[in-house]
Amino acid sequence: MFNVKVLGTGSFLPARVVDNKELFPLVNNFELEKAKDSFIKNKIDIENKSDAEIFDLWVQKVCGIEKRHYVSGLDQFPEYYEVEMMAAEAAKNAIADSGLKPSAIDAVISTNFTSNTIIPNSACTISNLLGIEECSGFSLNTACSGFIDGFYDGYAKIKAGLCKTVLVVSSEYLTKETNYNDPTTAILFGDAAAAAVLQAADDNGVFGVFSRIKYSDQHIVMRYGQKIQMGGGPLVQRNAVNAMYHSAEEVCKQADMTFNDFDFIIPHQANMRIIKELERKMKLQEGKMVVSIDQIGNISCATVPLTVDLLRKGKLPGYQYKPGSKILCTSVGGGYTYAATAFII
Repeated sequence: MFNVKVLGTGSFLPARVVDNKELFPLVNNFELEKAKDSFIKNKIDIENKSDAEIFDLWVQKVCGIEKRHYVSGLDQFPEYYEVEMMAAEAAKNAIADSGLKPSAIDAVISTNFTSNTIIPNSACTISNLLGIEECSGFSLNTACSGFIDGFYDGYAKIKAGLCKTVLVVSSEYLTKETNYNDPTTAILFGDAAAAAVLQAADDNGVFGVFSRIKYSDQHIVMRYGQKIQMGGGPLVQRNAVNAMYHSAEEVCKQADMTFNDFDFIIPHQANMRIIKELERKMKLQEGKMVVSIDQIGNISCATVPLTVDLLRKGKLPGYQYKPGSKILCTSVGGGYTYAATAFII
C-alpha cells in the first residue's frame, strides 16, 4: 500500500465577471415588490436604491453571492468544448504547480455534468489538449461532490499501486444550463474549472477519504434537454448541512483528528446560509471555515478545488494560508451524493 500526497493545484476562471446588478436584466419573474416589502419590514433603507440595487441586496441576503464568472466570447473557446478547454487550462496550472510534466500523468479523472460532448468523454479530450499521449482516464458525474469523488478514486488507484500520478480535474459550464425564469436558481451559478495532482509518496499526505450516495428526489434534478431544477427550503438546507457534517466527521475518524485540528475547512459553496449553519454545527474556531461563494458563486464540482487553489494562491482576502496547511474538504450534491477528504499541502 502506497501513501498519497497532493502535489499541486490549479484553476481557471472565465474572463467575464457578472455581478448581481448585471445579472438583474437576465432574470425573469423576480418579485421586486415582495423583496421591497421584506426589506422595509426589516427596516433596511432602500428609498434611494434602483431596482437593480434592490436585486443585488436580495441576492446577497438569499445566498451571499456578489459576483460570479461566465463563459463568454472573451474566452474564445470553441463551441462544444468549453468544459474541456476550461479543464485543460486548470490542469495546466495544476501540473505546473506540481513541478511535473504532463507526460508524468498516469490517469485523468474528469468530473462534470455540463459537457456538450458525450463521446469522446471529457477525460479523453482533456488528455489530448494536455498533450498526454498515453494514460488511463474516465469522466464521472456526481454533481457537486464530483471533485472529491474523483479524488477518492485517484487516491485508491495510487494506494493500490495501479498509478503513480493522477490528475483530478473538475469543470462546469453551468450558466448555459441555468433556468433564468427561476430567480432562486439563476442567481446561484457560475462557470470555472480547477484541478489537483495526486502522487504516490513516502509520507502520508492524505488523512482520509469518504464517499457515499443515497437516492433522493429532492434538491436538484437535470434531465436531458432541460435546465437545472433546484429544490429549496429548510429541509433541503438541513439535509445538505447534515450530509457535509457526516462526511467530514467520517474523515476525522479516519485521521483521528477533530474539526478544529485542521487549519481550514472547505465546504461546497452551495449558499451562505448552509455554510454558516455548517460552521455553527462544527463549532469551529474563527477563521477556519473558508468562504468563497461571495466571489465565485456555486460551480458544482469545481467549487471545492477552486476554493482550495484560490486559498493557496492568496486570492481569498482574509485568509492566511501557509504551506503545509491541513485542509478538510466536504461536499454534497444532488442525488444525494456526499463526500469528504482531508490532506496537507
